[in-house]
Amino acid sequence: MNIKYISILLLITSISTGIKAQNLASVEQAYQALKQELVKEQKNVDSLMVILNERATQIDMEKEKDDTDKDNIVNLLAESVTISNKIDLMQKRIVQLKKEILYRQGILLDKYSSTIDSLKLVQEDLTNQEKKNNVERQILIYQERKLSVSPKIKSLSYDPDKILQMFRVFLCRR
Repeated sequence: MNIKYISILLLITSISTGIKAQNLASVEQAYQALKQELVKEQKNVDSLMVILNERATQIDMEKEKDDTDKDNIVNLLAESVTISNKIDLMQKRIVQLKKEILYRQGILLDKYSSTIDSLKLVQEDLTNQEKKNNVERQILIYQERKLSVSPKIKSLSYDPDKILQMFRVFLCRR
């Protein structure tokens, strides 16, 4: 009776984990793609800010000249406005990306937590030590993933990246 129960539980868990894994994998991929896009957008904004600062310097230098070329100043101002508008659009996109990343982060945290809880329930019912160890490894993998998407809490000096580094050192020593 007990072996049938465990077999059925493992079968259901493996089927549901397979379905969750597909969904989880797509959420993870979308999360990583959003993070990469955010980095790219931030780099683009930084580059445009450098160009905008150069234009401002050129405008100031042109104004200080004795024989100022008003047409050149107007052209530089027009270019600066165009660049500034691009920066504004990119910053709006960055805000959208950050919101989407936080949303996906929440989904991933929930999925990782439920998967860890399910694996712990399965682990409790196992009698074979080898299978328990395999489930323990899976739990550790999901805990690592959960830490990797956990938000930083600066007021508490909670930095998941540092904890993740310690976690990896711990796993290497095992």
